[in-house]
Amino acid sequence: MAFDSTDYDLRAKLAQGCRILAMEGHGDVIWGHLSVRDERDPSKFWMKASAVGLEEITADDVVLLDFEGARVAGIRQRHNEFPIHGEIFRRRPEITAVVHTHPVLPTVLGSSAHSIRPVTHEGCYFYPPPIPIFTETSDLILTREQGQAVAEKLGDHSTLLMRNHGVVLAGRSVEEAAVASMLLEKAARAQLTAIALGDSVSVTSDEEALAKREHIYHAEGVLRAWQYLVRKESRWDRVVR
Repeated sequence: MAFDSTDYDLRAKLAQGCRILAMEGHGDVIWGHLSVRDERDPSKFWMKASAVGLEEITADDVVLLDFEGARVAGIRQRHNEFPIHGEIFRRRPEITAVVHTHPVLPTVLGSSAHSIRPVTHEGCYFYPPPIPIFTETSDLILTREQGQAVAEKLGDHSTLLMRNHGVVLAGRSVEEAAVASMLLEKAARAQLTAIALGDSVSVTSDEEALAKREHIYHAEGVLRAWQYLVRKESRWDRVVR
């Protein structure tokens, strides 16, 4: 159950991603989690441990799990909602990182008759196609069957809104998942503002939204955004502490 020192860099990146999520509006006391697929064994994944907040996570505050939730490494307890992560990893082999958090604005939006549209640049990251909404339950996702239902509803999209519960984001890296989480919070804020203003707010066309996604959120752009968030988190950490 001890850590292998060769895993340190991956665990440290996972921890940094957790702290960035907290900084960008995804903190919820001790709830919410980020995971990353193990680099040596793709049937296992590292996940934030339970009973600690996203902003508190260090490289030692993670656990290595298999898809069934058995702990392989780490001394802390796992979150009960590991099936969200395990079943998305099982269904989508290209996915390396999964976020499940409870940000207020995206959760409220996903619990309404509205969803995110390309009102701002950030909205273009998520739409088109529309973000799917999980409505099967608003309770915790505790079983493999429930995890499979979440993974099925997510489909090939990067993002899932869970009605009266939270959000799920799936990325090809910790960097991509963290940046997408930041963009989701901003896009939800813009969408709720647009709803308040009514029909006077214009929306980018699908064609132009896809073009903007390619021009702004390409791999290099996402990496640079991650690097900015790392610098910001370093400053934020000093202020918080």
